[in-house]
Amino acid sequence: MNSEVVKPIDRKMRKRIFLSTIVILVVVLVIPSLIKIELRTYELPGKLDSAQELFRNKTQSFIYIPGVYEQRVSRLSDYLILKIRYRGLLQEFEQPKQQQETPYVSPEDPPGRLEYVDTEELRDSQLFVAIPAYIAGSNEADRPIQYGFEFEITGIPSEETEDLLNSTIVTIDGSSPTLERVEQILASKALHRIEGRSYDGKTIFLDTSLYNTTVSAHYTIKELWKFSDLMRFDLANIEGNSGGAATAYQVMLKQQGRPNEHGEFVITGAIEVEGDITSVGGVKAKTYLAIKNSIPVMFVPKGINYTEAIEMKSLMKSNIDIVPIQKLGDIEAYWK
Repeated sequence: MNSEVVKPIDRKMRKRIFLSTIVILVVVLVIPSLIKIELRTYELPGKLDSAQELFRNKTQSFIYIPGVYEQRVSRLSDYLILKIRYRGLLQEFEQPKQQQETPYVSPEDPPGRLEYVDTEELRDSQLFVAIPAYIAGSNEADRPIQYGFEFEITGIPSEETEDLLNSTIVTIDGSSPTLERVEQILASKALHRIEGRSYDGKTIFLDTSLYNTTVSAHYTIKELWKFSDLMRFDLANIEGNSGGAATAYQVMLKQQGRPNEHGEFVITGAIEVEGDITSVGGVKAKTYLAIKNSIPVMFVPKGINYTEAIEMKSLMKSNIDIVPIQKLGDIEAYWK
């Protein structure tokens, strides 16, 4: 039986094959990385964090907070990588292009402003998420938390009130400050007797108007030691406020001494101290993350977030149960 003799590839042919391979790699890998495209911003699926992340004594509760991250793409190669990974769903994660806004012109004589800011300490520890969640979760568990606000003067209109800068308001016209009272005097040019306390404990009295002044409101909790026994101050693993509802629900369970008896589920949504659950960003990416991790139930804020989650569920042909919530009680009602 005759068989053809396979001729060995000579050195010249091997060199041609090698160079051709290099050229192909340059075309496929290098050139796309050099081609710039219009900047696109995507909010992409991150990872599932345990709702126990914010607590001192962590246990496995199977309650998760879905995370997302932002990625900006300006090169064709980066876009192609994302397109291969997410295929047709990539467009669902793209953020709308920012509209060119009319420059804001500050009025010549603006009223004062009350703002809820996170100081450097709060930004580092995420207490602006943990404290409202702690209050709302404890109240839902019938363990009411007494809380209030401290008001810090962080911006002044002139040198006349310089002594009050960075001081905490102790009294206004002899009475303790409230949210309503501070908002009133910030909008008025009338003079008021302001008692302030500086960082070094010095007491300051000044008859002045707080018009055109910036005052920052910070949460205060009575019996803060109870909060610190339950929750941590170094909460860097959780970003943003979308873990508030999950954290509050976990607080409720711990305050009632109950474990999670419902298996794995995801909660996303911000929460206010009064217990209202509000919308957050990146819900489509969070829904994708829950589905890819085979989570059977996802709780999302009612409204636009619920609509976004349902759209992603439909696109992925998933049977995940999407549940709209406005209060922590809506989660409990689902299990009954």
